Amino acid sequence: MKGIGRTKPTAIFYRAPTRYMVSTTDFHGARVATLKADKDLYGASSTEYRTVDRAWAAVNVTAANTPEGRH
Repeated sequence: MKGIGRTKPTAIFYRAPTRYMVSTTDFHGARVATLKADKDLYGASSTEYRTVDRAWAAVNVTAANTPEGRH
């Protein structure tokens, strides 16, 4: 899997907890939050978005079967 450097993930993983996560966020919620943050910053059709989505899949955190888990 091709990486996206260090700066972009830092921006994504700063934005996700400051905008979309709460104290009860689980792994699926973290996946959704990071993808939302990624979409905000780079767009849903970006290489960055696909890379973060694939990274979650690589550690077996896939889309939950809920409307907010689908993308």
